[in-house]
Amino acid sequence: EPFVVIHPWDHPLAGSGAIAVSSLSEDGLVMLDEGHCLRDQTLALCGQGAGAIQRIHATSLETLRHMVAAGAGYALIPALAAEGGSTLGGLLSYRPFADANVGRTVALAWRESSPRTAEFEMLASILRTIAPPNVEPLSAEQEAEASSPRPEEPEAADRSGPPA
Repeated sequence: EPFVVIHPWDHPLAGSGAIAVSSLSEDGLVMLDEGHCLRDQTLALCGQGAGAIQRIHATSLETLRHMVAAGAGYALIPALAAEGGSTLGGLLSYRPFADANVGRTVALAWRESSPRTAEFEMLASILRTIAPPNVEPLSAEQEAEASSPRPEEPEAADRSGPPA
């Protein structure tokens, strides 16, 4: 799922066409609170460490959208959250990234032993069918890799003897 940049209509990032990741700076970046995966993904994309201090943050995507429209800065949001998104009366603009690989992978996972496997597979099929054009499903190779069993955790070390 690709990300898009949202900014006020009169922001320095305003323009037409796609935007380069290199044109983003931490100044004016509005993010979600700590604990939200989108915050971590934004920090990773913008090259900031997890300890980066942001003065402005939001508690939800809708709050983030309103803060940006009010002029608090710019933000990155998932394309699915931007689908049909309101410009809030023309105050907000949406721009795609020039690099189509700027985004995240969203997955549906379940236990192999689940009795509802058929239902999960049906849900996955429906999600693929209704996904917007800018959201691409995994290739067969990627899907096979994602569904392959993971190595089990190493067994706990025997703690009965003296420490090494």
